[in-house]
Amino acid sequence: MNLISNCASIPKFNTNMLILKNLGINDNEIYRLFDTGCFSLSLLSKISLKELLQIKGIGDQKISKIATTAKKLNCSGFKTIKRLLLLRQKQYHISSTDSRIDNILGGGFESGSVTELFGESKAGKTQFCHILCVSCLVVFFFKGLFELIRKFL
Repeated sequence: MNLISNCASIPKFNTNMLILKNLGINDNEIYRLFDTGCFSLSLLSKISLKELLQIKGIGDQKISKIATTAKKLNCSGFKTIKRLLLLRQKQYHISSTDSRIDNILGGGFESGSVTELFGESKAGKTQFCHILCVSCLVVFFFKGLFELIRKFL
């Protein structure tokens, strides 16, 4: 019986752990990682090599291979300033349809970020969010429509 198929029933199982299988890590060793609570490469990349070496049944060379692979493949770690600037250039602002609010927010609601609205009950927060959703749909609809018309001209 395949141990990986047993691990798939674990709720926290992350399929990217199967990448380790391509590195020559066998089913028993992956199962040992699951037993110690390592269900994803993200978690493995945050555990120190010293802690990983304490896992019984996996050789030192394989542990170091697992650790380096997890650190390479995990994208949630630190980002260089160059990468952050590239991500920042891709961001855009969504207009709130009110220039005063847009000025306060520095051009509108920023994509890729969370903006919290708060206020008293019945102040119009939900209505404002509905208007914002419609304005987003209208902008993207007309932008897509404009691009479609440009292709045919």
